[in-house]
Amino acid sequence: MRQEIKALLLIIIILPLLVAAVSLSRRSEVTPEITYPLVIRDDAGRTVKMQAEPRRIVSLAPGNTEILFALGLGERVVGVSEQCDYPVEAKEKSKVGGFTTISIEKVLSLKPDLVLASGSLQLQTADQLSDLGISTVVLDPKNVDGIMSDIELVGSISNKSVEARTLVRSMRDRVKAIVAVTQQTTSIPRVYYEVWHSPLMSVGQGTWINELIELSGGRNIFSDSSDPYPIISSELIIERDPEIIIISVGYMSGFAREEISQRAGWDRISAVKNGRIYEIDENILTRPGPRIVDGLEALARVIHPELLR
Repeated sequence: MRQEIKALLLIIIILPLLVAAVSLSRRSEVTPEITYPLVIRDDAGRTVKMQAEPRRIVSLAPGNTEILFALGLGERVVGVSEQCDYPVEAKEKSKVGGFTTISIEKVLSLKPDLVLASGSLQLQTADQLSDLGISTVVLDPKNVDGIMSDIELVGSISNKSVEARTLVRSMRDRVKAIVAVTQQTTSIPRVYYEVWHSPLMSVGQGTWINELIELSGGRNIFSDSSDPYPIISSELIIERDPEIIIISVGYMSGFAREEISQRAGWDRISAVKNGRIYEIDENILTRPGPRIVDGLEALARVIHPELLR
């Protein structure tokens, strides 16, 4: 009887403590509610103040648009650039100009309370809009972590922090799973990624494509370039003898796979001799958004087809 009483007392004393501990643990996982006005610092180092939760958003770049839709903000998007074509719903939004030819007047006519710009090429436009009283945030990530941080930043600005954290967690899990496979091999093939054909342009340090190639188990032959997008000669490519050549298919695509193999002197390149020239949709590699992990997987499949089938 005494043992039963002791057991009952332990339950009475310990159970409330366990419930409190679980409750505290759950509260710690809950994202704090966003309060406005909200002041943030964007990727250009600019301080931006959001007076209230944005309800009308204009995106000036495809990557930004994909982030917005992935966070469930598609209905709030009232305008996009001409290059914004994913998801398909983005095509139906009002167009505010090309990536480098944004119409300030068109943006203003849409009465946005948030504009998402991209990179240094849109910095002047971002400053113009800010001067006109429009909260404008510049996203300019340099690597995969930066892309994920920007997704969380957009989530914070738009009161979608829970959705952003969930999305980023899923992306990180996929990256870890892919890298876990590519790290199983000691073979690290030399990779040439062609951004543009005239003049020849590739990727160097400070680009997420260079990082994606490395995560995929390859070695970018121009990873030693301090220029993110170096202009290179055909002779240098032949000299560095890539074992894999990757060309993009899309807006920046220039030559088809068959045409590349016919370039003067390229028949001496290992990738050409062994037929290892691959085409990949540039949108999943060049757009800093959720699909960047699709780009990583696509790269891993062509660099190490023996590991990922």
